[in-house]
Amino acid sequence: MKNKKPKKINKTEKFKKLSRSKKAKIIISEQGYSGILNNQKWHNIFEIIENKNIVFKIKLLLNSNANYCAFIRELSETSILIDDSGKFIEFLEIDYIEMNKNDDILAFLNNKETEYFMDENIIKILGYKK
Repeated sequence: MKNKKPKKINKTEKFKKLSRSKKAKIIISEQGYSGILNNQKWHNIFEIIENKNIVFKIKLLLNSNANYCAFIRELSETSILIDDSGKFIEFLEIDYIEMNKNDDILAFLNNKETEYFMDENIIKILGYKK
């Protein structure tokens, strides 16, 4: 009986097998990103979004496209569920969120001295800066 050599796995295959949060951490490290919001601020922002039924667009570090979300299925201290997949999105995976101008969101961001961008009537909240 011949001994089979272990199959070599290249870096791309290894990356594919990692969890989303581990992949996000690798991207953050490799790109030299610095977090803008901590979990508590993200949680507070999503509480306002949930309570005010705000439609928002969310872009994750691992996805090239942003997705719209009409309501939050579940919110935890460090993650959010926005669809029926059962897969929570860790706050550290968020590249940015956008929504129409909302006074409650603006009041929170200004009160916490949190960086955000306004473009006409759109608020953009970044998860990271370089």
